[in-house]
Amino acid sequence: MEKESNQKIDIVLPWVDGSDSDWRRERAKWQGGSLSENADDREERYRDYGLLRYWFRGIEECMPWVRKIHFIHYGGRIPDWINTEHPKLDIVCHSDYIPSEYLPTFSSHVIELNLFRIKDLTENFIYFNDDIFMLQKSVPEDWFRKGLPVDMLSFCPVLTDRLDEVMPYIRLNNSVVLTRHFDKKEVIHRLFFKLLHIGYPPLIFFYNLAEMVIPRFSAFLTWHDPSPLKKSYLKKIWEEEPEIMHSTSMHKFRDPRDVSQYLVREWIKLSGEFVPANVMRRAHFMYMTRLSDSDIKKIEKRRIKCVCINDSYEGKDNDTAALAIKEALSKAFPHRSSFELS
Repeated sequence: MEKESNQKIDIVLPWVDGSDSDWRRERAKWQGGSLSENADDREERYRDYGLLRYWFRGIEECMPWVRKIHFIHYGGRIPDWINTEHPKLDIVCHSDYIPSEYLPTFSSHVIELNLFRIKDLTENFIYFNDDIFMLQKSVPEDWFRKGLPVDMLSFCPVLTDRLDEVMPYIRLNNSVVLTRHFDKKEVIHRLFFKLLHIGYPPLIFFYNLAEMVIPRFSAFLTWHDPSPLKKSYLKKIWEEEPEIMHSTSMHKFRDPRDVSQYLVREWIKLSGEFVPANVMRRAHFMYMTRLSDSDIKKIEKRRIKCVCINDSYEGKDNDTAALAIKEALSKAFPHRSSFELS
């Protein structure tokens, strides 16, 4: 196994302040004529609850081996408490790496699919969202082993979602692209033991076993955790599928016709360039307004390795839930990190 000191791994984190008046003014300019039917421009995509400093505290304490954090923002203001001179911090504006023809953008897909253009980004990197918090110590081998992403290949049916009508289309779009490059029968033969890996959760094992009798791909279950990705694969997909990557990048907002960074993650896995593992153990997924007292306590006491606290689409009182989360994170990480000025 590759030694920790020999693995160069970066983190990429996009962030937006949805209350920034300049950003909101620019967004409003494009909302009028740029939204296609069913485009996703909900406020939930952009809300910030003041939890960012705890993200940095978690990374510094739990992943001190990370080479650099590439902090992506729209180009306006960033929190004044961030230590922009930190040697591990690279402040990246959209215009620093996204081609001008795709700007301005208010879509995470555009931000994600162009990540390989970031200067000085390592080949192996971990893509985070700002609602995913590290709570326990992690080592590089949790994410990459011998240069390969640690991940889980899972077939699954196409799943609808009453809380998000756009993402099912995007998952299907990803599958359509993958079908052009991979034959399911050949994949099953080549990756049989990675599909039926003994460490997978029973549900995933069952999904893969059941799907083996169906001749064509349906969809893939990509766990919503930090994504271990390879820069070269992002570039390769742009070379192999320039039209869909370009058309997605031209959309100002999330669109049902898009593909997402999950396309990259699944392409890597179907190529066989990954180490199989139960990544559900790596991160717990929770909806903000469905958090129980037990969930809050797990965060406060750091009883889980990593948590994704997804903003809710249910129209409930998110502010009350956000306050409880902030209090729990402040108890979990009471000490200022070196990424904070004050």
